[in-house]
Amino acid sequence: MSREHPVSSPVAMAVAFLVLVAGVLVGFRLLTAEAETITASPTCEERTIPAGEAITPNLVKVDVYNASRRAGLANRLSINLQRRNFLPGEVGNSTSAVVPGTIIILADDPQDPRVRLLQAHFRQSRVVPPDVPVSDDAITVLVGDDFGSLGADVRTVENDRDLTVCIPTVTTPQEPTDDEEPAAQG
Repeated sequence: MSREHPVSSPVAMAVAFLVLVAGVLVGFRLLTAEAETITASPTCEERTIPAGEAITPNLVKVDVYNASRRAGLANRLSINLQRRNFLPGEVGNSTSAVVPGTIIILADDPQDPRVRLLQAHFRQSRVVPPDVPVSDDAITVLVGDDFGSLGADVRTVENDRDLTVCIPTVTTPQEPTDDEEPAAQG
């Protein structure tokens, strides 16, 4: 048989009611508060490379697409190109109807210095006009079943035209000001 304490029921009800009211007030305040917005900063900085200045791999972004039956080949090629200072682009499976033996570079202009620099890194490659949409700021590579490894590590190619390239910007986290609270670590 349980004994009810005459004070515990009203006190418990009052505490529960206060918790409920506080929860409703905090919830309403959160629901109607202004959202903190962050202005998007540019992910890259456009830079013009004048004719006559050398083009280096750190100015060339490369999208790599797998047109082989070997899983992960495009990713491995992208990593190897990054080790040679090329900028990483998209990596995925090819939707192009072009079937490369080793390497196909999809480009309208085979004399583009970025294309010539990238092509110099492959033992066997061909440049063909794209049959799928390609990025304006990256060179697109299709890798086929017969690809083995990269060729010579060419560091520069002479630039014969003014080129505009997009160099990725590096943003560093800023320390909170006196008005801001530090972000929670988690």
